Amino acid sequence: MNREEILNLLKDIIDRMTEEEFKKLKDVILLSAERQLDEDIDEIAKNQILKWNKMKRELKEDKENKNIIAYVDGSFDKDKKLCGSGIVFLNDINDDKPITTVNFPSEDVYNMWNIQGECEACIRAIEIAILENYSEIHIYHDYQGISSWAKKEWKAKNDYTKGYVKRFDELSKKINIEFVKVKGHSKDRWNDEADRLAKISIGK
Repeated sequence: MNREEILNLLKDIIDRMTEEEFKKLKDVILLSAERQLDEDIDEIAKNQILKWNKMKRELKEDKENKNIIAYVDGSFDKDKKLCGSGIVFLNDINDDKPITTVNFPSEDVYNMWNIQGECEACIRAIEIAILENYSEIHIYHDYQGISSWAKKEWKAKNDYTKGYVKRFDELSKKINIEFVKVKGHSKDRWNDEADRLAKISIGK
């Protein structure tokens, strides 16, 4: 199959496998494919689909808990102009292993650098929790703006942060959201893992 055929097939697969909240996934996978991120396009398409199907399956198997924890972090590659986002889903911060993990790139359209990666990880974690019918999510984050913009402690002054606040407000009507601030680069196991995942998503 040539490049165009693979992209068209990928679009078709994603359109069939996702719901309304997962429309962003299409852009994530196509961006990964277009940028290639040092991988073969066939492998990118296959790996992204397998990864997201695995994530959805693992969350569906976690039905004993109505609450979920998500560690989120972001990264940035100046040369590629890509932001990376990493998410680690847990039942408890002391768990030996996560329920599942998610990472993805996004294009730095607003010149927000790693801040965009952080915010996108937060929003995506909430969207996934809603999609999988959790009633509450605890967002663990090391960048203060994640919670301060959402809680109106900081004023959103540009188009990106205004969009972040608007989307958060929409999602907060569907699930209870709590924020927990953690210190960055403090050897917090799951914060470090979210950071690692964010870097991997942009080929760092």
